[in-house]
Amino acid sequence: MITFKTFLTEETRDLIEYLRTYCQPAISDFLNAKNYLWRGMNPKGPRDKWEYDKAIIDGYFGQRRENRRPRDTPPWAHELIDEFFEVEFDMKLRSSTVFAFNNRSKAGGYGSTFAMIPVGKYTIYWSPKVEDLTSELFPDLESGVDDGLAGGRAYWDEELGDAHARITRQQEIHFINEYLQQADYKRGPNVEALKHAPGELMVWCSHYLALQISESEMTEVLLEAATDEKVEQ
Repeated sequence: MITFKTFLTEETRDLIEYLRTYCQPAISDFLNAKNYLWRGMNPKGPRDKWEYDKAIIDGYFGQRRENRRPRDTPPWAHELIDEFFEVEFDMKLRSSTVFAFNNRSKAGGYGSTFAMIPVGKYTIYWSPKVEDLTSELFPDLESGVDDGLAGGRAYWDEELGDAHARITRQQEIHFINEYLQQADYKRGPNVEALKHAPGELMVWCSHYLALQISESEMTEVLLEAATDEKVEQ
């Protein structure tokens, strides 16, 4: 049985062979959508070296976490959002998925850009209306306001006027729940998410291969990995 530890200690690093063996679902979806998954990251530690057409590509294996901590979202709101997703999808998506984009330039805003290739089966959760959930729920955080309100101060000024200073946590909770209800979050289909998502994608997978590669190189690699395989193009 192939385990995550096996992937980390495997000596042979032939990229095409690996993708053909372990990443067929992603190859098929990427080529059909003509879009890929991208992550912006600043990973620490050693990188794996992958051989492709006499070139060496840097990469590493990432693993989905079960208890991801939010970088910017207030903890109380993070828990509230996870509760919403647990009701909708039986999963706390904000804590237990990997975040990515279908657009390389958007991913670059979060660090060095890597192509993300899920290993084995995977599912994308997404909204056709949401680009960045945290910034849309807490727009004041981007301006450095530590006590940013759900909805932002401008929203409450318009809604409550002089009563703005007296808003309650319950009102903020109501705002977030209303926002999530109208966001129309979906479970896949993966190809539709890759084609049409306007922003962040929440990817459920066991683990994934991350490659520091350009979009044109990624296309070349995927096409070769799909050669003689049952992948519709």
